[in-house]
Amino acid sequence: MEHPIPPAETPGHSVVVRTGGIFAEPQLVVDGVAATPVDGKYVLPLAAGGKSIEIRLRTPMLDFVPIVEIDGRRAGIAPPLPSWVFLWCLLPTILLIFFGRGVLPALVGMALSYVGLYQARAAPPARRYLWSGVFNALALAAVVAMQLAMRHHGGHAGR
Repeated sequence: MEHPIPPAETPGHSVVVRTGGIFAEPQLVVDGVAATPVDGKYVLPLAAGGKSIEIRLRTPMLDFVPIVEIDGRRAGIAPPLPSWVFLWCLLPTILLIFFGRGVLPALVGMALSYVGLYQARAAPPARRYLWSGVFNALALAAVVAMQLAMRHHGGHAGR
């Protein structure tokens, strides 16, 4: 995903933030070329008169869009996700950690939540929460199936 920085912040230049993932850090792309950070910040001669500006990308927990600070001020590149979206997307993790009875269901729940959160940012608005809904239904079905299997096996344990 790419999020442009408002032109008023970087006059005369196209500056976008490419979001990262689990293994990739977010990148700053200036006029089509990926910039290289030094000590966690980008110092770029983009201001009027050749003056440099300092850009920092801070990755918030559970979000793919970094917080962008230009010369110490926040630049809005995307609105923050509402709290209910996090709860909706993290439902598979919550269900499978508490009712999954093991590490594997918990890991599956975390993977489903990760993809759901990614889709909440990346998908077009009409389908933004579709995948999270599908993953929530899958996690709920898995919990019901595991609970039924536990009851079935628990009833025959003494024979």
